[in-house]
Amino acid sequence: METPESKLMRVGELAKAVGKTVRAMHLYEELGLLEPRARSEGGFRLYGPEAVDRIHWITKLQAIGFTLAEIQGFVKDFQSSKSAPEASARVHALFVEKRRQIRDQINQLQVIDDLFYLSCGV
Repeated sequence: METPESKLMRVGELAKAVGKTVRAMHLYEELGLLEPRARSEGGFRLYGPEAVDRIHWITKLQAIGFTLAEIQGFVKDFQSSKSAPEASARVHALFVEKRRQIRDQINQLQVIDDLFYLSCGV
């Protein structure tokens, strides 16, 4: 029978499970994006299965254009909210702003693309 502690992973095991480096795990912890659930008797960081989900969430946010600094601010804002509706509103506002930024970037790239084709006579 597995005990709750036997499901915990050391930082290297977590990094391997999510395809990241140990340094990335330490960076996430330094930025407040990841917290070990416990420490071993030898002082090693121990992470639960929820850490895998957290890292996948971070990776997905980065894939849609959020920087680690933005994610850090996002987490701090969320944690400092006084209620679930306030937290949800803050998250929604951040996603709306990111969508606006991405749309602006798409428009700028379209202008560049149009200029390129005009200059090439295509």
